[in-house]
Amino acid sequence: MRVALYGNLVADSVYRLDGSVRLGNPNDCSQHYWAAGGIANVARGLLECFPGTKVACSSIVGQDIGGGQCQQQLVEMGADIEEVTENIAAPTSSATVLLTPHSKTSIVAWGADQHTRQFPHIEADWHHIAYLDALPNLLPSELDSFDGILSADLCRTQHDSEFQFRIFDYIGHLDYLLISDGEAMSLVDVETPKEACARLGSLAKGWAVVHHEAGSYWSNGAVCGEHSAPKLHNVNVLGAGDYFSAGFIGCNGEGLEIGDRIKRAHEVATRMLQHD
Repeated sequence: MRVALYGNLVADSVYRLDGSVRLGNPNDCSQHYWAAGGIANVARGLLECFPGTKVACSSIVGQDIGGGQCQQQLVEMGADIEEVTENIAAPTSSATVLLTPHSKTSIVAWGADQHTRQFPHIEADWHHIAYLDALPNLLPSELDSFDGILSADLCRTQHDSEFQFRIFDYIGHLDYLLISDGEAMSLVDVETPKEACARLGSLAKGWAVVHHEAGSYWSNGAVCGEHSAPKLHNVNVLGAGDYFSAGFIGCNGEGLEIGDRIKRAHEVATRMLQHD
């Protein structure tokens, strides 16, 4: 299977802390490293967990250290980066990430991929748009130009009302919407992820999948289902939603019903998070 990934490449500048933090003491940071995030996390999950899958990425990065790290790491994974371009006028989207043994805190600065552009037509069996709500210049009508299965995820829990309705328009073009519980409940203004999934499923062309730390709900408006998964403890969850997307997409050729595919997606996310 060939998968095309579109959207933000995020250069994660990660500071790992193994113990307590004292203000102004740099020695409390036990490790600092760059990690390619965003669609690179999805690529990593697909290429590590589904041998034989081909992955092509389309994104815009800046001519900076973050953009260079993202491109280098994608090549090392085995991804096709022919459609990853550089913008001299804008920085790479980035995140400063603070990891402790029990938590993750991140601050994201969106960069080059926010600029007006059209996605290239990459030949693929499955097309996935990461962080759809962080691409304000993408027109909903563009989503009809993709041949093959089309999925997308979101990354924000707050939207203004105008863009909220635009997202609803996007959803009507998707075969699969993959979204976290907090994002889903905020988007449709309900109090439970199950309610949010049912509402979003009624808007989607295909299925809405709402994942959370202990499982997922799925709905197409007429049918609703639920899967419970073990909650992870003492594991940093950086990239969990991206790895879930990788697992859901990657098992497409295994002939599974949607409930079993969601179970497989949780297994892949768990494997990748424990591996990291």
